[in-house]
Amino acid sequence: LDASDITTGTLGAVTLGSSVVFPTGHIIKSETKTIASGGSSTTTSWTSPVFKADASVTFTPNLATSSILLMASFQTYTTAAYGFFDFYKNASDFTETYNLSGKSEGLGVIDVGSSWESKSIMYLDTVTENSTSEKTYSISARNSGSGTVYLGFSSANSVQTITMMEIAV
Repeated sequence: LDASDITTGTLGAVTLGSSVVFPTGHIIKSETKTIASGGSSTTTSWTSPVFKADASVTFTPNLATSSILLMASFQTYTTAAYGFFDFYKNASDFTETYNLSGKSEGLGVIDVGSSWESKSIMYLDTVTENSTSEKTYSISARNSGSGTVYLGFSSANSVQTITMMEIAV
């Protein structure tokens, strides 16, 4: 940084002034929400975000052209043959979806032979609605057959998190 950087309003690859220009891949902002509750699902279809009612998170991007990197960490167990996990998304200008990746088996899986496990899932939401509307995210789950998939070992002794990072495109 030298005196000319200060007078021109340029700092590295970021140009300051009436509008801020972020380089591609720059993290514009980040938020993490801790969820201290659990949830469960007995459905075999992507129809119910496990944490929608009590622990969904909202995120409003600063730029319409940004993507949002979603990361979740949680504890899980299933009595079904398999439990599948994905992200839920809803916004005023986006059709509500319980399976943001569009993959039938979602972004993560646990099988019935497992005990309680820690899982992490990640997804880059390219924000196809190209807007700065507030987005609501949550973790969704479904089973491969009869049984129950659980998220959150205990509200007193386990923590689930969802981290959202706005990334310049």
